[in-house]
Amino acid sequence: MRAPVACYRAAMWIIGLSAALAASPACRDVALKGWEEALDASEEALRAGQLGKAGAVLDQTEEQLRCVVQVVPPELMARLGRQRAFQRMLDFDEVQAEQWLSLARSVDPDGNWPSWVPERHVVRRLDATLPRVAGRVEGRGLVVPEGGGVFLDGAYLTQPEALVETPHLLQVASDDGVVTEAFWMMGAAFPAEVLGPPVEVPDAPMWFTDPVDPAVAKRQRRGHRAEAALGLAALSAALYGSAWMARGAYADHPTDGLRTVVNGATAASGVVGGGAVLAAGWALVGP
Repeated sequence: MRAPVACYRAAMWIIGLSAALAASPACRDVALKGWEEALDASEEALRAGQLGKAGAVLDQTEEQLRCVVQVVPPELMARLGRQRAFQRMLDFDEVQAEQWLSLARSVDPDGNWPSWVPERHVVRRLDATLPRVAGRVEGRGLVVPEGGGVFLDGAYLTQPEALVETPHLLQVASDDGVVTEAFWMMGAAFPAEVLGPPVEVPDAPMWFTDPVDPAVAKRQRRGHRAEAALGLAALSAALYGSAWMARGAYADHPTDGLRTVVNGATAASGVVGGGAVLAAGWALVGP
């Protein structure tokens, strides 16, 4: 049942991405979820010799990857490259096979071929003898968003340099890690949008080098809100205590000033206490 499930998920991935592409020219808000299932489906098709089906899934995946709003994982780029290379080699297109092999090798230099690819298959020989030649846009640098970054096949980029005769996915991400622009390019043919003066590029942003698990981040946010709620509750109690003491003093020596203190402290205690209740509720149910 693995193959039908994988194919169904791949179909949902393609349909979802295609719908997003049709709805927005910029391809915003397309998540990464489903890409691995699509690669599973194309791999199953390749193993079964269903070359037309495999090629169709890979075509759609390649086309829609520029719509993903997350920086792509290099390991999935490597899988895509190797599958593409194997599929192109079965079509007797050695040139494109070498290009996709170059992509796979650049992002996963120590990666191995899956066991279903024959040991003596020509694609393995090409992979072992593939040259690596880098090209660079001389006299130019990268335009990096503040707090964000420019990424090549999932790796943080500090200069406009890439392997020649290799397809690359170039992504530009904002300070919150959301990809705002993406381009497929061949070799070092960087689009003009990402090129600028040859300035020094800052270190990779923390959201990329030290990512926080979403569940952990959620617990941390709720913990901070709970601490804030406790602080407000303590302040509310302190204000009410002040009002109580001022009320006792007012009973012994009634003055307008003490009455103002009593009323003000009591009202402030109620307002802050209400804020504490709201903060506690937000800590429990907030994102």
